[in-house]
Amino acid sequence: MFEWAMAMERWVERSPVDFLQFIPIWVQIRNLHVNHYRSQTVWDIGKVLGEVKEIAFDDKENQSQPYVRVKVMFDESKPLQKSKVIQLPDGEKANVNFYYKRIQKRCFNCQRLNHEKDVCPLLVRTRQERATGRGHRVAEERKEQEPIIKSSGPLFGVLSEDQVDVNPITGKLKINPEVLEDLRRYLVANNGDDLSVKRGESKVPLLKRKKTLMHRR
Repeated sequence: MFEWAMAMERWVERSPVDFLQFIPIWVQIRNLHVNHYRSQTVWDIGKVLGEVKEIAFDDKENQSQPYVRVKVMFDESKPLQKSKVIQLPDGEKANVNFYYKRIQKRCFNCQRLNHEKDVCPLLVRTRQERATGRGHRVAEERKEQEPIIKSSGPLFGVLSEDQVDVNPITGKLKINPEVLEDLRRYLVANNGDDLSVKRGESKVPLLKRKKTLMHRR
């Protein structure tokens, strides 16, 4: 829990719309040529990330570190930027890298600070779209095969084809084949009961157990 970045502000009775949305972060700006180590340049680069509050740089002192530091108010609703191509005052372009101090956990897919990669909304949506696509393909392939409920079979009149065919979302049969086979055996068993009576008896429990039967393994 404490590895995640947290926004903290003093409580107010009427909070503004951006309450608990910004956090102060120190950022190292790397891959900037030493010839461009100037306060205004560092400040302008920092504004790419958020509102600049402070820069740890003095034009009058020599720099021994391969980076300069800037403190910004970062908007937690936005992704972290790892790098940025910027245009320098002399017209030259440079690809600078950003390293965020004390930011340990993040989504390594979208770079946001409010979730991990496993539950990233972008990846979840992609997985859902792929699953839906597979489900539709399986459903289309199933339409070309023989029906599960045949007019000459014992399940005819008890279940309809749309109750047992492929779920287009999951790509799986709506009722497990083992369950259907058990029902077939019951209907054709020679126990003295009329088939029409058995069919009538089977409809009620099937309707009640519909959710249990679906996707049962």
